[in-house]
Amino acid sequence: MPACSNQPLAKHQRLETVQKTCSTNFCQSHKLLHDKANCECFEQALHAHQINKAVHPETGKLCEHPTLLQSSDGNHWQESICKEIGRLAQGYPPTVPDGTNTMFFIKFDDIPAGRKATYLRLVVSDRPTKDNPRRVRFTIGGNRVDYKGDCRTKTADLSTAKILFNHVISTPDARFMTLDIKDFYLNTDMPHCEYMRIPVSSIPAKIMKLYNLDPLVHRGAVYVEIRKGMYGHPVSGCLANDKLVQILQKHEFVQSDLIPGLFKHKTRPLCFSLVVDDFGVSYVGKEHADFLIQVLQENGYAITHDWTGSIFCGITLHWDYANGTVDMSMPGYVEKL
Repeated sequence: MPACSNQPLAKHQRLETVQKTCSTNFCQSHKLLHDKANCECFEQALHAHQINKAVHPETGKLCEHPTLLQSSDGNHWQESICKEIGRLAQGYPPTVPDGTNTMFFIKFDDIPAGRKATYLRLVVSDRPTKDNPRRVRFTIGGNRVDYKGDCRTKTADLSTAKILFNHVISTPDARFMTLDIKDFYLNTDMPHCEYMRIPVSSIPAKIMKLYNLDPLVHRGAVYVEIRKGMYGHPVSGCLANDKLVQILQKHEFVQSDLIPGLFKHKTRPLCFSLVVDDFGVSYVGKEHADFLIQVLQENGYAITHDWTGSIFCGITLHWDYANGTVDMSMPGYVEKL
């Protein structure tokens, strides 16, 4: 195997360049490197690709969380980190009274022999349609997780969504709405525990005190044991999707054999496109959409919904059911670029 290039990547260099300098496997569907040699190209590429940045309120530029903490919104971003850790761990009262028990803080010596801790990727993004528009996500450095099983997940693509939009405006009395499952990845058990290193610089003082983490610090970091699916782990999406599909099948939802992520009900005028944890739902009669909501809630999923169906897959939708049209747009996209 050729050695990986040690030359630093240019700030805006694309991942395709890394593919040429490193002999790791390249996933075309997710544009990610699956690094089996533990080389450093993957981490360099992540910084270059700007997939973990949000807009600075003063400069208008994309930046990462250390810079955001120094902005006028710094307190809000700091609080978002506290909420994220509380959500993954055992809570952050009073705003997050109960965590998901996805991860537990442990001593470094508690990591089993032969197991290595992967690194933390702290992802920040602006999500204006969410309850907390300043989103922070703790994700696993998945390229250093040695998982040998099947990680493939069937999800719908943009073409499927557009076909569904046409289906809605072509079907008499049909309407469109969206659903979103909260903490989708965090409610499935892992085949085995994983371990992750979190730098103390990424943990707010409130969390250090709440969880009494000072005694657990080892060489400038705190370690966690991950017991449930978590963002970034290669198998998290597969496990969460398989669990959801099994539940849907019990209630007579059938997934297309030809089009991944497209479901319809056997007897109800109801179909939807599933993209990870986002549902784009076509229905004739509100009671049928209510049925889907009830199925999800009764099986332990916390959901949010939008009856206007105004945003799906990042596309803003303006429905004119009377005239049978839907206008699609992405306001502000060009300006942000």
